[in-house]
Amino acid sequence: MKKYRIFPVLMCLWATCCFTACSDDDDEDGGASNVETCYFESQGERIDFKYAYYYHDVYDDGDDDISVEFSSIDILDYHYHPEKVKPGIYFSTATIDFSGTNQIPLGEIKSSLNSEGDYPDGVRFSMEVDTKVDLYELLMNGGETESDAPWYSDDYYNEKHSILSVSKAGNGYKMETKELYLLYDATGEGIGYDNPKCTGKFCFVGSLKDVSDLTLDWGAASVRAVQVTDPAQIAFLKRLRRSK
Repeated sequence: MKKYRIFPVLMCLWATCCFTACSDDDDEDGGASNVETCYFESQGERIDFKYAYYYHDVYDDGDDDISVEFSSIDILDYHYHPEKVKPGIYFSTATIDFSGTNQIPLGEIKSSLNSEGDYPDGVRFSMEVDTKVDLYELLMNGGETESDAPWYSDDYYNEKHSILSVSKAGNGYKMETKELYLLYDATGEGIGYDNPKCTGKFCFVGSLKDVSDLTLDWGAASVRAVQVTDPAQIAFLKRLRRSK
């Protein structure tokens, strides 16, 4: 079973579904795509992403959590309209995490390697790509899902670093891998040193929607009572509550 790190905002969506919470602006939605181009290629497969999000949090020990998430569907639309969540919605996602920095770094960034230990000098990145994620199942299981769809991770057991080039592009960023060494899994059992190895390419040009506040300020949401009459939606909400 995979346990996803993806989209802290998804967990906020899960809470929204459970407690029928809403923002002060009922008309707000995810909006149009903020991506000019974004894709991942490996083993003859190409995945395109239409939406990009930025998340920044600070751990209790003072370390920063900087994540950039790319999705083939607009997660914010489901956050503001949780009634749209239903079986049969699948999406792909890519996640890039930065360590050793409190902001999105610029320049050529090396990937993390196990051989360097937990705290190497300089900024590092790690990356995961998940294909055909079942949104409904993901929320039912609180961030876990059974899946045998392809799952990629940067090869942190490799002797060579993957290289990610990051630069400003207008009001947004351009992120492109110069070298991308990957581990590959198609069983859902997890990724380790004995998984198949491959190479790939990732490219992004566009702006990032900051979703940090959506995960940090749950208490700011107002709560309203909503009568649900659709049997399928009633069953959906009951299952969500039992999965807590």
